[in-house]
Formats: sequence, structure tokens, C-alpha cells
Amino acid sequence: MHALRVVLAFALVFSVAACTSKPKRSKSKGAGTAGSAATGRASSTPGAGGAGQVFLTALGRIVATDATRKAVRFSDSTALVRLGGDWQALAGYGATDAVLAQAQGAGIRQAQARYAVTAGTGPAVTGPAVTVLAGGQDAAAVQAALTAKGWTVDGDRLMAPAKAAGAYPMVRAVGSDVLMAKDAALLATADQATSLAADPVLRSLAECLGGVVVAQYAATPVDTIAVGALRSGDGRTHAVVCSAWPSPNAAQGAAAGQKTAYESYRSPIDGQTPTAAQFDEIRVAVIGSVVRLDSVVAGPNVLLDAFTQQRLPYLKFQ
Repeated sequence: MHALRVVLAFALVFSVAACTSKPKRSKSKGAGTAGSAATGRASSTPGAGGAGQVFLTALGRIVATDATRKAVRFSDSTALVRLGGDWQALAGYGATDAVLAQAQGAGIRQAQARYAVTAGTGPAVTGPAVTVLAGGQDAAAVQAALTAKGWTVDGDRLMAPAKAAGAYPMVRAVGSDVLMAKDAALLATADQATSLAADPVLRSLAECLGGVVVAQYAATPVDTIAVGALRSGDGRTHAVVCSAWPSPNAAQGAAAGQKTAYESYRSPIDGQTPTAAQFDEIRVAVIGSVVRLDSVVAGPNVLLDAFTQQRLPYLKFQ
């Protein structure tokens, strides 16, 4: 396995220019190229291009800090509800369980949000630091519900009483959006130049993901990985794994190693089930210093579970 450094996402343009080389803490152990499976060109698989900008827009709502750069969860609620079935059950994925629990009785309508994005929580990362529920919110209703619980008003911010702070002691309800955070700086309206959307590593991985509707990213001491899921026109679910490497040469070696690992790796849960039984029709492409692996899976949770349980083949989380 290689040491890397670590998203899930919706609707992104697969930009080759943006997936450029980046500095990395760790060095690639692999050698060689990925052969025809990793051509250096953008993948032609579903979601690899022309899908929109929802996830990148969501990243632009988050102020970039040491905490928020560590991990991101995202869900395009509108798209997930439209897909129905297992997809619809993930509509609140970007808000995390802690956020959803705190939203109860607070006038926050997470089910009506256009999208949800949380930064600062993920595999091997503590958090969360901030959550944005974009759209579908009623600022007056949120203020009324929270003040009835003893929260105090400070402009468009609400401050929790000391004994009832929960995951987030501060909430900002503005227009049809709600922001929940650990400190006032994270409630600010993000400047695009200093938001997560401007972070070169996160942006390149987000663009690599293409048209995914649910995504997760994490930057641990050894890995930088972004994963996402989408449904193609033929109704099949695609899992996308994007990883960042120190150089194009390192990415070529990692592409070859990942393809082999997915074909031979066996589940650590039972030691028997080949990963190939879960991740089918594997295709790998190299774009600059980023590796994009696309496969067909039974459902989005196959990928999300493998990511959160830190058992993606070839990649490490800590």
C-alpha cells in the first residue's frame, strides 16, 4: 500500500487542467505505469464530465481552515430525492448524525435543503467544524425555535446556552440557508478566494469526481482521498475514487497498483470476499497527479461503507 494524503460530491466538470501535481507528505512506493487502463486522459465513464457545479458551489460556502481542510461530507439532497430508493435515504448524508440530532426542534428543515455539506469530520478525523444547509430554510422559524430554547440572538447569529451547546454552539440563519458552526469565523460568508473551493488539492479531487451526488473527502496523515457515487443513464451505480499523489510519475504507479489491488484484494471483514465481487468493471485513469478509479457497484453504500470503515484497497487512512 502507498502512503497518500484524503471527498464525496455532486455535479462537477471533470477538468484535466485542474488536476495538476501537488506537494505531498509521503512518497509513492509503486513503480511503473498503469498501462492502457490509466491513459493520462479523462475517463469516458459516466460522471466524468459536464455534470454541473453543485459540490464545488458547496465547497465555496466553507471557510478554509486547518480543521475544515481535513474532511468533507456532501449530499445533493434534491438529486438524491429525485433518484429515490437507496439514493433518497442518503439525502441528509452531508449533514451528519450529530447535526441532524441537534436540528430536532430547532426549526431547521434538513429534509428540505437543496444540498448539505459538512467540513471537519470523517474517517480518522474528529469534528464536525461547520455544516451548511443550503435552501429550504426559514430564518424566522429557526430564530423563534432556538430562542424558545434559551438561545440568545446576536445579529443574524444565535448562541446556545452553555448547557445545551451540542455539536454546534452557534447557528446563523440567513435567507433560506442555515449555517451551524463551532466558532463565529466559520459562520462567515466565505470569500471564494479563501474557501475550500479555492484549495488546489480539494478542488482537483472534487473535479475528478465528476457527477457524483453524494461524496466524502478526508486528508489524514497518510492519505488524500475523495470518493463519490452516481447513477448512470442505464440505471447502474458508479463508485468513483480519486486520490492525489506527489507527481504524475507517482500517480502512474499508484494507478497500476490500485487496479491490481481492486482485482485481488479480499475483504478484511470475512477474509474471503474478493473486492472485485463488489467493485466491477474497474477503469483507472491518470490526470496529472490525480488517479481516478471508476467501478460499477450494487449501490452507493458499497462505496460509502468501504470509505468510512477505512477498507478501500491500496489506500491507507492513518
